[in-house]
Amino acid sequence: MNYGSLIIDCKIKTDAGNSTGQRRTVLRIKVDKNACAGHAVCAARAPDIFLLNDEGYLDSDGQVVPPEWHDLARVAAASCPEQAIKLIEQGDGSTAC
Repeated sequence: MNYGSLIIDCKIKTDAGNSTGQRRTVLRIKVDKNACAGHAVCAARAPDIFLLNDEGYLDSDGQVVPPEWHDLARVAAASCPEQAIKLIEQGDGSTAC
């Protein structure tokens, strides 16, 4: 964009860290609470992402994963023996310079 003598290059960084002009991806955790058996493999692999409640079951349903942890979240979710974790990707619609 050009604002008089000030030129600003405004592109958005994606998960891969490259500027593409695309929207950022929001990764949201979806937990099937009926399927979660409390093995806590997800929390062992990514304790800052997958939090457990007092009974030892996953308590991160609906949480947004920070962009720098997307890859780790995918690995940890895939390690769930009950496959109780889904990661929902959606654009957040935001733009940033």
